[in-house]
Amino acid sequence: MVASNPDELRLSPTWDIYAAPQVREYYFTVEEIPGDTLVVHVQNLISQPLTIHWHGLAQNGTNPQDGPSGVTQCPIPAGMSYTYRFTVFRNTPVGQYGTYWWHAHRRSLYADGITGPLVIHAPEDPLKLGEDYDIDQASSRPSLQIVVINDWYHTESTVIVDALQTPEGFQGTFKAPSPQSGLINGRGQWNCSFATVLDTCNELPPLVFTFPPDQRIRLRFIHVGQHPVFFLSVDEHELTVIEADDTPVEEQPVHRIPINVAQRYSAMLDTIGHSIGDSFYLRADINTVCLGASFTDMTVQNLAIIRIANDDDEPVPTGLPESRDWQDPIVGNCTDLDESLLVPRIVVHPPAESNQLSIFNTTAVNTTEDVFQWTVDAVTFGKPPPILHKVARGEPIGRKVSATIVAEREEVLDIVIQNVQGAPHPFHLHGIEMSLIARGTGILGPGDAPDVPYNLDNPLRRDTISVLPGAWVVVRLVADLAGVHAFHCHIGWHLSQGLMGVLVVEPEVLRTLGIPAANLELCNNAERNKIDPGRKRLV
Repeated sequence: MVASNPDELRLSPTWDIYAAPQVREYYFTVEEIPGDTLVVHVQNLISQPLTIHWHGLAQNGTNPQDGPSGVTQCPIPAGMSYTYRFTVFRNTPVGQYGTYWWHAHRRSLYADGITGPLVIHAPEDPLKLGEDYDIDQASSRPSLQIVVINDWYHTESTVIVDALQTPEGFQGTFKAPSPQSGLINGRGQWNCSFATVLDTCNELPPLVFTFPPDQRIRLRFIHVGQHPVFFLSVDEHELTVIEADDTPVEEQPVHRIPINVAQRYSAMLDTIGHSIGDSFYLRADINTVCLGASFTDMTVQNLAIIRIANDDDEPVPTGLPESRDWQDPIVGNCTDLDESLLVPRIVVHPPAESNQLSIFNTTAVNTTEDVFQWTVDAVTFGKPPPILHKVARGEPIGRKVSATIVAEREEVLDIVIQNVQGAPHPFHLHGIEMSLIARGTGILGPGDAPDVPYNLDNPLRRDTISVLPGAWVVVRLVADLAGVHAFHCHIGWHLSQGLMGVLVVEPEVLRTLGIPAANLELCNNAERNKIDPGRKRLV
């Protein structure tokens, strides 16, 4: 097991959601209200250049602060510092609030643990503490940490990515590797009999969450991992889903929640009728169907314990729970929780017509050096200088650098994400809200798209959407945010193999806004010879 530091995963104590906007400075975890100015000082003490991205947040006039390497900035060199500064605000009728996270956005560095939760509270959030639920995990109480799920590898990400950029691949394959285990808030189970004499392996008890009886607990789940889908469940208790990514949804009770990379869910856990000392397991089980290359030493089941107590210091039994898992089979494909079950509480009907249809075809190729790469529209994403810098200077992006969609302000776009072959992909769009209006199998061509029956009746809005191989989804969005917005698969290994394009909104405006001097200065120190994420000339 790997021991966790609960203090690092715990957010700030109490929040006045009606407080005036102010500047809040952080050095690790983040909790905000709309209108706050967020200032985060990043000191890079690792040996690799890195950047930090604020997953799900809109950058209103601050696109250079978004963070993806090669898109909005050069990486922060090892041993140097950089300060991110932006205002928490989304200029849409819905606004900006809910469950988010931050993570490294260069190569696959966040696989090594460079991640953290980010929560925005707002009075306009329809999910109300004291009405919809009694306790929020965004709390000062140590045992009420947000539930952070990730897969864990016994090899550092840089070693894996470097190997994937060779003809031999990592451990003899070009496929995205599978983890040794999963972690719940930094702690997990693994069979130490697989350890070598060079490994340190200590068997630790599962992480414990302590919740009071007779309460409705808002559990906030964040998948900060690299590859597999997890099934989330609590033994003998339904989970009532109330948020998907940052969209509040009508209550939907389920036994298990499939959560893909980068997605978030809030779900209510009911402890009504429980007594002090009761306990049961929280499970985060890996869906192995989604994995291409599995390790023989992989632990699929990951456990934490929920104990019933009035406070953290109350003495309670410490034995293992005798609860039973749901009997639903943990099988199936690698898609999301059925979006037809997730009805947004705030009704938004997307525009009835779109101005532009674009298709992002995801395929794979081998380079002239026989290195496997993912592509969007036959282009593997390039490396610095950042695309935003090129656009701000009025230079063409270049067809060999990135698959690119260009839109003017308030244009209505339909984007087809067409997963032509290979593996499932959780696709994430930076900054701009997407409505999922259609999903299907096969090939959807430009001439076929107008005949698809689109769901424009309050469809689910989320920022990360799973697309199965041989399938497609259609999202509709309004280009209401000037910037260069990364659009990529969030499986970190696929991203490191180039599976990313960009959406450029209002290029003329970007030329007038300019780039902050500190952002430009990063490029003077960037390691240009690093594969970032790893583009070589295609066959």
